[in-house]
Amino acid sequence: MGCLADNDRGSAWDLAPSWPAENVGVRRLCYISGMEVQSVRELAAAISGLQQERGWSQNALAEKAGVGREWIIHLEKAKPTVEIGLVLGTLKALGVRLSIEPQVPTKSEIDLNQNPW
Repeated sequence: MGCLADNDRGSAWDLAPSWPAENVGVRRLCYISGMEVQSVRELAAAISGLQQERGWSQNALAEKAGVGREWIIHLEKAKPTVEIGLVLGTLKALGVRLSIEPQVPTKSEIDLNQNPW
């Protein structure tokens, strides 16, 4: 994770996960880079981690995402039937977006004798 802190002295990258108390009042923009999610459980853990990083309760996240607290509980328990539209809304409420990238094959998965077209 990296964070961009902005105050009256300018901006600086803060790569440490903790945020010292003396920086109260400083705006902070954070990102998580390279997070790979391949299951509902991993997505639920990522969302829960973002919620905790922001200091939000389940109720607060539910309110910001426009869902009920019970739905947040189902998401945190990695219920495989959670509605994708609500998951996307929850990610938006947390200030993150979902991106999709092709999976890069491993060396053992590549067949040089096979025509890719």
